[in-house]
Amino acid sequence: MGVVLKQGIDLLALALVTRKMRQADQDEIYNLGWDEDPDALAARTAAGGPFQWIAWKDGVPIASIGAHANRPHVWTCWAFGTDRWNEVVFSLTKHAVRHMMPALTETGVHRVQCHASAKHTRAREWLMRMGAKQSDPLDFYGKNGQTYFCYWWDRQSVESNLRLARHLPANNVSHRQT
Repeated sequence: MGVVLKQGIDLLALALVTRKMRQADQDEIYNLGWDEDPDALAARTAAGGPFQWIAWKDGVPIASIGAHANRPHVWTCWAFGTDRWNEVVFSLTKHAVRHMMPALTETGVHRVQCHASAKHTRAREWLMRMGAKQSDPLDFYGKNGQTYFCYWWDRQSVESNLRLARHLPANNVSHRQT
């Protein structure tokens, strides 16, 4: 069975993902927050609004991806998942580049950003492959002094990525509203 991306807020599915989140995502996310409670993370993610998706495979929620406004025309994006992340990452990448980023820029957003731990090299490489620009190191950014980087896309980089994405091979992803 292929990957299914379901849009909308699904607190139960989010909780299933956050409770089984891969260690690198836990370290990265919890070092930027007040607690290390997976259910609280699911609730905060759900509270971000409906511009979010859950990646399902074989009837199991594996990852969450989405974005929320943090001020006019600037949004923060996120993605995290379970140890089965590799099974859905290609679908998430295509979805982000072909659907999410263009949808945001059509609404007038001129910057989409996220923060990644310097230690989470796989996440940082993934963001760069999707055309994100990387800041200088943000030393002492994490709650215990960890170094992070800010990654961002502007309107021009989104348009450039969309041209490149047209050459990505198709896969068997279906999109559903919840």
